[in-house]
Parts: sequence; structure tokens; C-alpha cells
Amino acid sequence: MIGKHSFCAPPDATEALVSRRYEKISKDAVRCPKNPLTLDLNLHNNWEVIRTGEPRVNSGTIALLCFIATACGLPAVQAQPDGKAEFTSQEALLYPRAGDIILVPLNCYVCNAIESETGTPYSHAVVVANTVESSKERFVFEAWGTTKQTPFTDILKRKQKNQPLFLLRPRNFRTGGSPDDSELSLYFENNFAGLAFDDEYLWDNTDTEQKEKLYCTEFVIKFINAFIKKSVQPQPMDFSKNAEFWKKYYGQFSMSPPSGKSGASPATLFFSREFVRIGELPDE
Repeated sequence: MIGKHSFCAPPDATEALVSRRYEKISKDAVRCPKNPLTLDLNLHNNWEVIRTGEPRVNSGTIALLCFIATACGLPAVQAQPDGKAEFTSQEALLYPRAGDIILVPLNCYVCNAIESETGTPYSHAVVVANTVESSKERFVFEAWGTTKQTPFTDILKRKQKNQPLFLLRPRNFRTGGSPDDSELSLYFENNFAGLAFDDEYLWDNTDTEQKEKLYCTEFVIKFINAFIKKSVQPQPMDFSKNAEFWKKYYGQFSMSPPSGKSGASPATLFFSREFVRIGELPDE
């Protein structure tokens, strides 16, 4: 099932960049060509409708709809249980806030396998660290090599070209509103900074010094759970769609794919009811 997978692309995956082009074949379907590893990389058959609820609409149209809805007093679009994109009043027009989550499409063999396995175009996730209007002044927290604070401009450079980022906003913060930048930073520095990346994608995995290792979505969930009312939970993992690839991948660790064990992926975040889907972020 979609969302029951635990991955994000490892930091060294960029060394194996391959060309990936999404080709729109109808108003509600997209297709990704198979890469040289002969992975089945066809995206979810109805991704366009799942993501937006309608055929693709540009950001200008969405902005106009938000303005009309606000000006005319129309009710805001609320969370949809079937996975449709949503916005609430003027939220879709706002820049990312501290505590928001950004889903990132990447381009590499492992990235493609993750996106194929989980049914979304996203293979990485980060947490927005500060509330600023300028993308040049924005930072994010992420697990990439180590858990660290990264300039948002680095994410823009790293992401898959021609594929937008996607912004999620926690539905219910413990304090009622987005946390302060300083509160997020202090919690990150005291609990997560400098931890190693987990290439094995195992929940609660540790290194030889018994320090926790984290992959991207695991870090995002464990970090943001401290600030939201209802915690996001890991789910059983499934490696069946690209079984041969994952068998070879985990062979380097002398282990089998950890099917059935708890984990999470960017798809877990996208389909979670604990987040409002604000929408795609334009390249700035």
C-alpha cells in the first residue's frame, strides 16, 4: 500500500545520477522511463489526481482561487481523506514557515526506486528551520550525510530539475501556532545535530558507539513529533515492487530487505492526516 515504505535517498546517491524525465500521458497519469537497472519506475497511475484532485492547475490559477474564496467569504477547502491537494483560505499564498515540511524530488537510482516503491515523486524530506520571506535567507533541518542545518538554496540546487518541491504544514502544533525559530534550533542542536545517516533505513538503528542513525523521513518524524499534538507513527515497510533492486542494495550490508519492519517515507508524510497540503513550491 502507498505510504507504507521507509526510505529517503542516501547522500551519496547523487554520485549515480541518471536522466529521468516525467512524461505526461494524460490529464491524470504520468510515466517515468525505466532506468538501466530495469527497475519498474512507473509512478502511481493516478498521481496527478491524487496530488491535486484535478488535472494540473498552475500556481497563478490557485492564487486567484484563493483570493476569490477569501474575498467572497467562501468556505476554505479542508482536508480530503482521498489524498487530494488542499488549501485553507490564504495559507496557500504564504511562504514556508518554521516547522513546515518540504518534500523533495531527487534524481538517482535509489531515489527513483524509492519514488517508484512509495507511489509519489518524492524521495527526500526536510523541516523548515526559520520563518523568512526570502528563500536566500531560509534554512532547513535534514538528514543528509549527517543531521544538519542546510541553506534552502542548496535544496533547490539538489532537487530534480523540472519537478517542484511540495509544502506540508502540521495541522495541530502543541502551542497552537508555528514554533519559534529559536525553539526549533535549540531542540535540534540538543537532540539531533551531527547524527549519522542511516543507509540501511532501519527505525531506531544505531552506530558502533550506540548513537542513533537517522534517514531523512525518520529524522523529520522524530523531530516534528515533539511539536505536534498527534504524533506521526511509522508503518510496516514493503520492498516488493522493486524486489531485485532492494535485494542487491541490502546485499552490501549482508542483510535482506527489512520487509514488514517499521519505517516511513516522504509518502508517509504526504498521505498523513496530520499535515495540510499547502501545495507545490515554485523554484525561487
